[in-house]
Amino acid sequence: MRLLSALILTASLASPAVLFAQDARDTAVAQTLYDEAMKDFQAGKFTDACPKLERVVAKVPTGIGAKVDLAACYEAAGRLASAYGAFITAEGAARAQGDTTRASAAGEKAAALKPRLATLSIEVPADVKAAAGFVLKRDGAVISDEELGLALSIDKGEHVISVAATNRATWEKKLTINDGDKAQLKVELGAEVPAGTETDPVKPVNPAKPGDGKQATESNFMTPLRIVGLSAGILGVVGVGAGIGVGMHANGLYSRSNEPEGGCNADSNQCTKQEGVDLRADAVSFATISTGLTIASAVVGAAGIVLFAVAPSEEVSVSEKTGVTDLQVAVAPGFVSLGGRF
Repeated sequence: MRLLSALILTASLASPAVLFAQDARDTAVAQTLYDEAMKDFQAGKFTDACPKLERVVAKVPTGIGAKVDLAACYEAAGRLASAYGAFITAEGAARAQGDTTRASAAGEKAAALKPRLATLSIEVPADVKAAAGFVLKRDGAVISDEELGLALSIDKGEHVISVAATNRATWEKKLTINDGDKAQLKVELGAEVPAGTETDPVKPVNPAKPGDGKQATESNFMTPLRIVGLSAGILGVVGVGAGIGVGMHANGLYSRSNEPEGGCNADSNQCTKQEGVDLRADAVSFATISTGLTIASAVVGAAGIVLFAVAPSEEVSVSEKTGVTDLQVAVAPGFVSLGGRF
């Protein structure tokens, strides 16, 4: 049957009537979809094959073989009600085109499936149906008034029946249906709720959607504590560098104080010129500054590194996300500053 259906669909897709009736691009896409669907079908991947065959039927609506293959796919996937409906559709399409052979074959398949089908009939009390804004749905699809009370064929599996009405909470009932079941369900109205409350059971609710009272959040790595730690680390590194620079300047002054320019003796530490005395005094002052700046900067830098490492991330509102902009560092001998906007 699968091989016969495949040959039928291939012939229908390749026939001149279809090729000229359909847009060339749609026909090419349909053929590609069909080829991939058959690969999935033969591999037992029915959940992949059936949607592709559905697209083939949509793109080539005159293809009887496509409808037959889709029905066979539904049956293989265990969706007997869907298979039954697809065989009935294929039978009608074949009769409309005068193809009695394929019409009879599809009709026989449908007849063989019918006794195995599960059905579900939904009873809606008059007061429920009369409620303002009444909407009855099965698996998210609206059920029309004409379907109420009828034993409608349904695929096996879990199904959700819901009732929505104005100023009423959504009433839902989950049913697990097996092949051959003859299920019946009487629906009700949900509890009363304040006016204006959303009761649509299929409308997605996103708690992070703007305007619903909650804001989207994200993890913020650069928290204020980490910013402080990073800033301290930068200050420490720059300060140590500045301290080293001041120390080198002090060493230069000391060298200049020695003979012959400054008149000081490096061994006896005695100076014969006032210029040498002044240079050595400046050297001592700058050396003291260098030592203090280097030690203080090292301490600040180390503290900043530790703070940056241990500070936790935090959840913040996207609209209130904290950042640092226009970060500026100014360095001069013995002076370091950090500025920016938080």
